[in-house]
Amino acid sequence: MISTGSNAPLGVHRFVLERIELESKRLSTERYYLFIMSAWLLLAFFYLLARLLRLSRQVREQRQREEELLAVNRVLDQRSQQLVQLAKTDALTGAFNRQGLEEVLQQGLSDWRAHRQPLGLVMIDLDHFKRINDSHGHQAGDRV
Repeated sequence: MISTGSNAPLGVHRFVLERIELESKRLSTERYYLFIMSAWLLLAFFYLLARLLRLSRQVREQRQREEELLAVNRVLDQRSQQLVQLAKTDALTGAFNRQGLEEVLQQGLSDWRAHRQPLGLVMIDLDHFKRINDSHGHQAGDRV
């Protein structure tokens, strides 16, 4: 509603607007501070919620990486044990090679010294084994 301040008759009129006044209830200082504090609390809540979600995702990713590393470590440990076994034994016969034999003898002697338990050693040597490979082939020698 516009109040012109005159009783002008109906018709086309021209007027100049000199001032606009807004009438409203003034916001009290308490409500103004309450609004600001509420806005800050709301912003803090959403920030903390976003941070919590981000940290939760990071923890999940970290656990997944740890599980992957544990799986890789298990595979590496298993492979390491296989390589240690291969380094101590003959691949064809499964008998100890020199390194494996030395290790077993040291362990046996150590046990014998500590507990005085019986210790025995049996060795077999085939003379002229090369002749078997030469005359019957390496596959026959492998079977022997």
